Order: sequence, then structure tokens, then C-alpha cells
Amino acid sequence: MTSRPDAPPPADFTEDTVTDAVVASFGRTPDARLRHCLTVLTRHLHAAVRELEPTLAEWQKAIEFLTATGQKCDPVRQEFVLLSDVLGVSALVESINHRTGSGATEATVLGPFHLTESPRRRPGEAISEVGEGETCLVTGSGRGTDGRPLAGATVDVWQADAHGFYDVQQPGVQEPGNGRGLFTTDDSGRFWFTTVVPAHYPIPTDGPVGELLAATARHSYRPAHIHFIAEADGHVPVTTHIFVAGSPFLDSDAVFAVKRSAEGMRGDRAGPPGERPRDGPVDLDAQPRSAVLTGRTRADRGRHSPDGRPGHPRRLSQPRPPGPRPPARSAGSGRPRRPSPAPLTRPGLPGGRGRDRGLSWWRALGWLRRQSPLL
Repeated sequence: MTSRPDAPPPADFTEDTVTDAVVASFGRTPDARLRHCLTVLTRHLHAAVRELEPTLAEWQKAIEFLTATGQKCDPVRQEFVLLSDVLGVSALVESINHRTGSGATEATVLGPFHLTESPRRRPGEAISEVGEGETCLVTGSGRGTDGRPLAGATVDVWQADAHGFYDVQQPGVQEPGNGRGLFTTDDSGRFWFTTVVPAHYPIPTDGPVGELLAATARHSYRPAHIHFIAEADGHVPVTTHIFVAGSPFLDSDAVFAVKRSAEGMRGDRAGPPGERPRDGPVDLDAQPRSAVLTGRTRADRGRHSPDGRPGHPRRLSQPRPPGPRPPARSAGSGRPRRPSPAPLTRPGLPGGRGRDRGLSWWRALGWLRRQSPLL
């Protein structure tokens, strides 16, 4: 659009007027959600610049950092998601998109290691095929918030080994699928499997995010944990962890994902591998588009909780909003284990894992990556 010949010259953009001018430029954006996001982002970003008053050299350094972050991304490494993780944004987005009511499970971040389809396994089967480390039996049950068991629910499990490595980090050392399993609950909503107690491990520090951690004197470690995704017909899938009680870094997780309700992996000695347990210390409650999966773990470790019971109850799901499932979410970040980093990604996953509002965050990260030059 051009100005009329007799129109007055436009006013100069100044420190006081530029924010409103930028916001006004989005006024005809057809997508109302995009318009709102850009408006809020612009106002908060400009407010931060006014408060910080960066020098031109600092501004250039920030641009170089974002450029390097994009350049570190490739099909098996997503540095922008790792940046989101260490700034606590991933945890915040997950919390916002999994607000739960009474009795609902607390969600935690997906993490970057859900890279391959977990092999289907029988009840009681071992998911750790390498055999090194301290063994434990994990048992559990799925039920709705009304207390009814959820038969036929799927429970996807993945974890690091006793040295802190996932299978995708050690091709040729661990077979694909080691430390992973896809289980189906029985008629009573129960599931159980044997594994090794996982170790804590560091996220990657060989890129811009590692430089950020070093510059801020932060460590790169995550406490030891087992991942779960529980899904049942008519219920909202839930993504969560069970943390090893007493693990280092429970109080300072590098990605801010620890929930005290998820602390487990302690309790009585387990029965023989493959034996059907009489009750399930990892309860997974699921809300029916309203359900919850509860969780406790019992490990063959000889440790007990303060009251002598084998672990703590844990909730696992929440109501799904009405309407069709959102599209699969793409996500990712690398997580190496010392001494040499291993690249990672969060690929698209089958099935929805969040609301559209949460998915827009992952799309935004993908857009940032595409804007970085030299990719």
C-alpha cells in the first residue's frame, strides 16, 4: 500500500512508539491465535530490552548465540528444545497443558530419548537385555479416577541403563529397544516388568546450551528416572517419570522436571522375575476424557520408605478436551553421556500428546530453527 501524495510524512519510530507500531503491524493477521502470540511476545520482548538496555555488542552476541543454536540442530539433534529445557520453558509448557484436578497425575517433560517404537513385551518380561546393574521389579496398575481398573491400557516405558546411557546413545553396545517396553494392562488393570535401576546422566554440553550452563555455573545432570506414557481408550494420555529415590540431583534437575509425587524406586525386595504380583506398587490412575493412571515403584533394592510401605502412590492422567486429537508433536534435544556426547532428537510421535496451545510452542521452535542461516 502506498501513501497519498498529499499525505503528511510518517512519524519517526522512536523508543516510545516502536512497540505500538510493531504490534499494529500484526493487526490484519488472519489467525487470531498467531496475532495474539506475536502481540504478547513483542510487548514482553520490548519491555525486556528497555529494562536491560543492551549494548550493540551484547545484542550481536545474542544474535550469534541464537544462530549457533540453530546451526547445532540437525535431524538427530534439536538444540532449541534443549535450550527450552534448561530455561524451564519445556516444563512450564507441559505444566500448563496438563493442569490436573483432584486425583490427577502430574505430568513431566517427555525428554529427548523417546526416539524409537518400544518393543511389545509380555507381563513380567525384562526390558533390560544387557544385564548389568542392580535389578528390580516394577509393578503397577491402571485405573480411572473413579477407582475402576483400566484393562487393555498401554504403558510405554523407557529408561537409561545402569551407566546412564540410553540405547540410542550406544549403537553396537546396546541393542535397539534395550531399556524399553510396551505393556498392556491385564483384566485387573495390572502390569509389571523387570529392569535395572537406572543411573543419573548429563544432558549435552558440546553446543551453545552447554556454553550457557558453563557461563552460569550450572551443572548438566538429570536425576535417575524411568519414563512412562500411559494411554487408555477414552482417557487422556499422560507422560511422566518415576524418579529413583535418593538419586543425586533430585533437588537440581537441569531441566526442572522433578515432581516429588513421582519419587519412587524404593521399597521391599521384589518377587522372582516374571511372577504375577498380588498388588501393584506403580499405580497409574487415568481420568476419563475424564482419567488417571497412579504410580508407585517397588525395587529389589532392600530400601524402604519411612512408613515401611513399598513406595508412594502416583497419579498418571487427566481429561482430554472435547474434539479430535491434536496432530503429533515434534520435539527434540540431545543428551550425551560422558565422555563423548551423543546426538538426540524428539521426532514426531504417533498420537496426540498435548493441546493445540502446547503444540504451538513446538512449532515455534521449529520456525526458529528454520530462520537460522547456514543450515
